[in-house]
Amino acid sequence: MLRLLPTQISAALAAGRVDAVATVVAPNSAEAREFVSDVQRAVPDAKIAFVSGVDGDGITTRLPDLKPVTIPAGAFAGGPPVPAAEVKTIARPIS
Repeated sequence: MLRLLPTQISAALAAGRVDAVATVVAPNSAEAREFVSDVQRAVPDAKIAFVSGVDGDGITTRLPDLKPVTIPAGAFAGGPPVPAAEVKTIARPIS
């Protein structure tokens, strides 16, 4: 496992230094849009997956800074849509 700065992710993916990247960001933030866009540019055939199916109620009860959210299909790209289908997950709201 490597800890990468956001500016290092694209190069690490393109060079094959990492096989996968995970980040936790508010889904409606500029940082999230930039992350998805950077990954798509670095590895055009990359499969981008969003974590869903988490126990949102349980987690948000224990961690009240997090809130359940729904990422609509196509929120990050439209052809093909990314994500392909609506994703129910949790996030820390932008303040």
